[in-house]
Amino acid sequence: MTTQYLYTPQQIHGSVDIPEWGKQAFVKFEQEVLIENYPCQAAVDAFKNEMLYFAFVDSIYKYYSLKQFAEGIKHYVEKIAPQNKKTALIALFRERGPVQDIKEYERQFWDTVQYLHVVDEDAWPQHIAKTPNHPDWQFCFARQPFSLICQTPAHEKRKSRYSPNFTIVFQPREIRKEENEGLRDLVTGVKKEVAAYDQISPHPALGWNTSQQQKEWRKYFLRDTNETPVGQCPFRAKTEKIQSTRKDR
Repeated sequence: MTTQYLYTPQQIHGSVDIPEWGKQAFVKFEQEVLIENYPCQAAVDAFKNEMLYFAFVDSIYKYYSLKQFAEGIKHYVEKIAPQNKKTALIALFRERGPVQDIKEYERQFWDTVQYLHVVDEDAWPQHIAKTPNHPDWQFCFARQPFSLICQTPAHEKRKSRYSPNFTIVFQPREIRKEENEGLRDLVTGVKKEVAAYDQISPHPALGWNTSQQQKEWRKYFLRDTNETPVGQCPFRAKTEKIQSTRKDR
């Protein structure tokens, strides 16, 4: 019997394999995306057209759960993304207990990114920089560069980064040596919608140039204020010393 790692919205409603917490998380996600003034119409269209694929992650701190999650991403890279780069993978994580402090979610996010990198069996693409502060760095898995968006229950002012469950969106992406004007116009339009939707001004990490505050890794997790993390990116390539960002290990 073939293991199913990813599900489309239609498959979720009829599945007997998805745990109850996962189905509840999906219903909440669906309600958020389909509200009338959701700021990203592309995400709404992708949801309605069955182009979003969902993974349900019990805990990244359990090896089996992490490994299953990694297999799901690899399946997405090999079987789904090559057919349509406009798809996205949505990872919904199980919430345990009350909403945590936003910086705890930030640590959990970077732990997820780091642990996925550790279990990735494929070599880092040669054309992608390994150092996060390099302008051409992207998080890669199974040799596929991704743009990541993290959403959490702790986001209140930055509503575009709110989700009832800790959520990471994986969007396939290639390095752009020259920005495409059409894409620039699209992103500018989305930014305007997000600015109207949020209760806070756009985060300074968002932008098109490669100044230090606008490195790609700084866009992945935006706090609920306009402060930016101080110091280096928590991500470390396998050739460097790898340490968890959690304090309680």
